[in-house]
Amino acid sequence: MLWHSKFVAASLFQAGIHWGPQQRNSEGTTWAEALREHWAHTAIGIVWGAAIWRLDHPTFWWFVPVVAGMVLSIPLSVWTSRRSLGEKARRLGLFVTPEETAPPPELAALRARMAGLEMTGETRSRPPDAGLADAVLDPYVNAIHVSLLREKGQNPAHVKALAQLRAGRPEVRTLCEKLLALGPGQLEQKEKLVILSDAELLPWLHRQAWLRPSGTLAPWWQEQIRKYAQ
Repeated sequence: MLWHSKFVAASLFQAGIHWGPQQRNSEGTTWAEALREHWAHTAIGIVWGAAIWRLDHPTFWWFVPVVAGMVLSIPLSVWTSRRSLGEKARRLGLFVTPEETAPPPELAALRARMAGLEMTGETRSRPPDAGLADAVLDPYVNAIHVSLLREKGQNPAHVKALAQLRAGRPEVRTLCEKLLALGPGQLEQKEKLVILSDAELLPWLHRQAWLRPSGTLAPWWQEQIRKYAQ
């Protein structure tokens, strides 16, 4: 309630609201973090509850569900973030969705297929740089990858990270030429990441891989293109 009220008030007064990327941690919220984020909520709950109790005792009990949430916001934030408590609740059947208790046929079929691939080892049999080949040669994967990169480019936090990777700089074209001529085996992992982070050069790289004469491409690319052509 208080978080939402804060956002509404900020919008009314035209104040900027920054919604940064979520930082998920399997250990959950620490006590120090919860104290830093919720101390004001706790203080408001205590003052509000004390004021109502002083004014009218019977009315106080009507406000307990609201006031208690604020007063206990720090421990609630910590406890409800604990993975161990979530797993226990799941085993007891608490807080689960209908899709979890009675999954639709599509999800059941997908899970069965994934389990079968895991048993046969097919999920671990892909050769090195197979994902790179998909991102460059497969038109659908290439288009989706580029669209996701451009979407991330609208987020200031991701813009800074992409800039640190040198995405969009002229020297990335040189890395792409090296990739086509020598293959991914001659590039460092960081150099491949730089190429895969450049939304402008990936469509160009896709076209070049398919349009250039096979003799100008590394043997690795020639083999990958034969696989896709089949």
